[in-house]
This record gives sequence, C-alpha cells and structure tokens, in this order.
Amino acid sequence: MKGLRVGVLDEFNIEELDERNRKIQKMFIQMLIDKGAVIKRISVPLMKYCLPFYFTVVPSEAATNMSRFDGLKYGH
Repeated sequence: MKGLRVGVLDEFNIEELDERNRKIQKMFIQMLIDKGAVIKRISVPLMKYCLPFYFTVVPSEAATNMSRFDGLKYGH
C-alpha cells in the first residue's frame, strides 16, 4: 500500500456510535498506517445533508424507473 492516501471523514466520528464500532474503526485505520498508508483527516460540513437529499432523490428515481414498465402493460 505504499503511496496510498486515505481520507477519514471527521463527520463519521459519531458520538452515538457504540464502543465496538469505534474500536473496529480505530483498528482499521491503524492497520492502514501499518501497511504504509497515509491517513488524512478531512471534513465535509455538508455531509449532514446527504441523508435528507438521498430520501428526496430515491423515491423520484424509483418512480421514473417504474414508469418505463407502464408502457409494457398499457402500451404507448
């Protein structure tokens, strides 16, 4: 993994995360460091809007995809 750079988002360090998951996350980061990866802490402040955006886009995308099948049943 020589030369590999890995960005770790600060927003994924959630207080509500249980200790087991925090430990796994730290162990994984340490494993990457041991293999020669360079870890860089980064922040994406707009990350908090990802989930609301996702729940807005996904139903409309599904509706669009399902409309393709309407022509099969009822014709053009």
